[in-house]
Amino acid sequence: MLLNIARNFSSKKFFITGASGQIGKKLIPYLYERYGPNCVVVSDVNQTQFDVESQPPFLPLDVVDKEGFAKAVEASEATHILHLAAYLSAKAELQLQKSIDVNIIGVNNALEAARIHNTAIYVPSSIAVFGPTSPRVLTPDDCVVQPTTAYGISKVYMEMMGNYYHKKFGVNFRSLRYPGAVSSDPPGGGTTDYAVEIFFELLKNQEYQCFLSKGTELPMMYIDDLIQGTCDLIDAPEETLTRRVYNLGAISFTAEQLTSCILKYIPGTVTYKSDHRQAYADSWPMSIDDSLARRDWNWKHKFDIDLMTRTMIELISKQMHKPNPIKVA
Repeated sequence: MLLNIARNFSSKKFFITGASGQIGKKLIPYLYERYGPNCVVVSDVNQTQFDVESQPPFLPLDVVDKEGFAKAVEASEATHILHLAAYLSAKAELQLQKSIDVNIIGVNNALEAARIHNTAIYVPSSIAVFGPTSPRVLTPDDCVVQPTTAYGISKVYMEMMGNYYHKKFGVNFRSLRYPGAVSSDPPGGGTTDYAVEIFFELLKNQEYQCFLSKGTELPMMYIDDLIQGTCDLIDAPEETLTRRVYNLGAISFTAEQLTSCILKYIPGTVTYKSDHRQAYADSWPMSIDDSLARRDWNWKHKFDIDLMTRTMIELISKQMHKPNPIKVA
């Protein structure tokens, strides 16, 4: 559960694409708590249910439909577009043409809808924008970005087009480069998903084969921190911002360090066998410099690796209808 929510009941109204994804499912209940009722209209290719008392209005939308996108934003009467629809890194490589349609054409349509209807727009970016020519330790906001994945390339394109729409048309575009997101929802096709799969598999089968090597270190973040950081940037006064895209950091750990932390609380065996996703991880940062976000809009994370681990074990045990092994130990 997200704690210490700074309520900001206001006239903000959010139109969310890709609402049924990992981020959307956690973001929507938080928006209800932070901004009050009737603050959300959701869209996706298929309707789904959300963990809120009253289900938000739903508009079916394929984000590659430019006219449909603009009409949906108009119908929503939104002040902000939260464009979450995307194919993540591993899935994008397997479905390349579909990922280009969603990740690039969809972004174009989102930015155009924001321009036409004079709405603010937030689009997540990712550490996947960085590549082997970027510094891997404390990677700064500004450095060479030459990603080696279709997903990373699409996010560089998104950042540059967002900046272009801001400078040329005055669109209030904002973005955060997310690290790996750790959530109790099932993983959604990303390279950092081992850090979610490992909890499910150890709690269910007491064993897990990790698809990254044990020494692979990546920037990660518990979902509650990620959601709060997103809304903190959305709410940040314009005059405090020195850029449109910020690094967002929290904790970094290796696969072996996460394993060791989990095995303090539950029994199990973890082995390591790298697959094609290892190359993606090896081209990404090991740690992120997010000092500009901390300076400009007071970004702070709450979850360290141990608190994240204990929270994940508690939530997934509950989903599986099992007693919390930490509490009964």
